[in-house]
Amino acid sequence: MFQGALSGHLLTAFTITVWGATFISSKLLLQSFQPIEILFDRFLLGFIAMWLIMPRFLKVKERRHELTMALAGLFGTTLYFLCENIALVYSKASNVGVILATVPFFTGIVDRFLGSRKPLSAGFFIGFIVAMSGIALLTFSSLKEVSFNPLGDGLAVLAALTWAFYCLFLNRALSYGYKPLLVTRHVFGYGLVFMLLPMYLMDYEVRLPSLMVPLNAFNLIFLGIIASAMCYVTWSLSVRLIGTVKASAWLYVSPVITVVMAMLILDEKITALGFLGMLLALTGLILSQGGIRSLIRALRHGA
Repeated sequence: MFQGALSGHLLTAFTITVWGATFISSKLLLQSFQPIEILFDRFLLGFIAMWLIMPRFLKVKERRHELTMALAGLFGTTLYFLCENIALVYSKASNVGVILATVPFFTGIVDRFLGSRKPLSAGFFIGFIVAMSGIALLTFSSLKEVSFNPLGDGLAVLAALTWAFYCLFLNRALSYGYKPLLVTRHVFGYGLVFMLLPMYLMDYEVRLPSLMVPLNAFNLIFLGIIASAMCYVTWSLSVRLIGTVKASAWLYVSPVITVVMAMLILDEKITALGFLGMLLALTGLILSQGGIRSLIRALRHGA
């Protein structure tokens, strides 16, 4: 159904647009729920949605395939979101946002040494520097002061690294020939299992009165069905079509999407420096893809 670089980039753009908007939904839900409650509820809802779409078991051929998907679930759902949420407790959201924008860099390094082993171009590193400069401007331009917390910021770095390993294990799982939706659902299942201990330690509760509030229900459905079930599948397809490095480079745009959504929904303002930061982030994305000509050529020829 989906073929070529054009489909891969379009799917990635859609995925990143939705994920950029998840910050707004999560921010609203945090008024009524604990982070672990949002995390488990959204992935459980996504898991159920994928079962309804394709109600059949995944017949895993080999033990190493099972282990690969288990590791993808551990790194891509449980560890990534736990590190991110705990980092937000100790560090400012602005710090965490900027640090998580380093995901494409870590993904490229992990892929270079443990994945495809393809050499990284100069454009990859230049794009990273330009995009990070823009994201830093975009994030810190409206702050009166910048502060750092070693524990919180360190956990944010660890979160970025865990996502890179998730992409590595996901790419391997997809290479085994299983359907992306079945792989994603299997990964979700392992992620939910690995969440059981943190749920116990963090006093997880089922908050039915809060779940019945229309705004909370809408945001949870958005996070569970659109941002989790649908977008984890579209991300899997993107990784398979254009590779982990090119797909992850689109994450540079995620902070831009978040700021635009905050302007539209939360009526937040953006400064001139913030606008410049948005342009630099987009420029960094283009450079990391080999430049505008290289990107257009790849889209035209499907390579």
